[in-house]
Amino acid sequence: MSSLIEYAKKTCEELSAGKHICGIGMLYPSTSFYCNFDFARNWDSNELEKRIHFLADDLLSNQKDFDLIDEITLCELSGEKMPEDWQVIILPFLEYIDAKTAEALDQFSASGGRVIILGSIPRLLGCDLEQPLATWINSGAEFSETLTAEIMTSLPGPKITGDGCENIFVLQRLDGEKLISFLFNRAEKTFIGDLDGRSVTVPPRGSLLLSNRDPILHQPETVESLSLNSGWCVNFPDNHIPLAIWQARNGQEIPDKDYNLLERQQNPVPDGSGKVFYQSRFLYSGEVRPLKIVLDKSAIMGNWKLFLNDSEVVDFKNERVYDCYNITAELTDFIRTGSTPAENIIKVVTEGENRGLFEVPFLYGEFTCEYRHAYRSLPFLKSGGNMIETDCLLPWKEFGYPAFSGTAEYTVDLSIAVDSEYRLDLGRVEDIADVFIDGRHVGVLPWCPYHCELGFIKKGVHKLTIHVTNGPGNHDRLAMLTSGLLGPVRVERF
Repeated sequence: MSSLIEYAKKTCEELSAGKHICGIGMLYPSTSFYCNFDFARNWDSNELEKRIHFLADDLLSNQKDFDLIDEITLCELSGEKMPEDWQVIILPFLEYIDAKTAEALDQFSASGGRVIILGSIPRLLGCDLEQPLATWINSGAEFSETLTAEIMTSLPGPKITGDGCENIFVLQRLDGEKLISFLFNRAEKTFIGDLDGRSVTVPPRGSLLLSNRDPILHQPETVESLSLNSGWCVNFPDNHIPLAIWQARNGQEIPDKDYNLLERQQNPVPDGSGKVFYQSRFLYSGEVRPLKIVLDKSAIMGNWKLFLNDSEVVDFKNERVYDCYNITAELTDFIRTGSTPAENIIKVVTEGENRGLFEVPFLYGEFTCEYRHAYRSLPFLKSGGNMIETDCLLPWKEFGYPAFSGTAEYTVDLSIAVDSEYRLDLGRVEDIADVFIDGRHVGVLPWCPYHCELGFIKKGVHKLTIHVTNGPGNHDRLAMLTSGLLGPVRVERF
């Protein structure tokens, strides 16, 4: 977390320092929207809105940063100088503009600014109701039906070259003589190219922050590359799954109805204070291992009892597991198991004022889990699995941890044949890696590229340890997002 906070702090400081470099203003066509607004249609079906969106994407894909402005901002003309140092103002597909906006544009053009009209020349809205529309004559404006390649090339902005440069967005600021550039790569692959003649590498779905004062680093040539994709030992803490799907009934008055707590569905049990029943199932096989139920104090309201296989679960205690308001109870003694999966039924009975089951309970314990059916309604639990030896780096759900959010420890023996400097390339990681070698902390890798310098390593066998942590989505929402160390992993000598 400290690495993330430090990075965010530095990035915010850099991107708020100095002055935003932006030579283009684009007028948002609000007047045209107002004049053509149709209350019978949704705003997002408006063709003008779509054309503005595509134009904005076209500009940003060519690294032409712009300010989207309205008529009021445009009319803040003081001494023939715009609020920003715009060199160009683009009028995108306007049908109408008001007189003050037209006057501001005329002043901008007369003072050496460039006005580009795309689409058609807009009509001028006047103050005379007898003649509400007039022809706007702007002799200094350029006109084009579309934003051509020639116009795009002539617009101010940094120059990016390289395969996939259309996926790179650039924001720049000038702080004294320090030019700060922030690059964002929206593509799913690494971008390697040049920014104004300087070599840059931007990770997929990632960013790069640099300035003209940063030293140009040259990556040392790799002499040898060692593959580390087998022989791993993965250690997990207790697994957990949400009990999301319940059947609810109010005595015999209504039939059982599925009730998905993760989807925040409305409680199917009608209001009242009478006794209500909720039931959820899971399957269990193998030797019985410790298993407990974890829920928030506010998960079940009313005077309630909880049963596993018709045995009442008692001795709930306060225990912080994923929240400070958690309560837990042991289920181990009541588990049904066998060589084939055995059905286990959890039942909640509650009555009284505001009674009901409102939040998701969780099972925690030493088990692996899989969902064999759609809707993830019936978890198959199998005892054991906290330590896994593998010769293939797979997502956690393939190891039996589909709903797990937390940290797993990966260890492998690293055989070094030559005393030298080494660096580590973990390939793909979902989401954060913390690297150790022989117990020495190397660094935190919170985003791609998942590379780090291991330093000087002597000949011999060393223990490489990677702590991999994912986000809370799998625990909180059963999102089954891909998680873990996925590789390919390489150790490079240079």
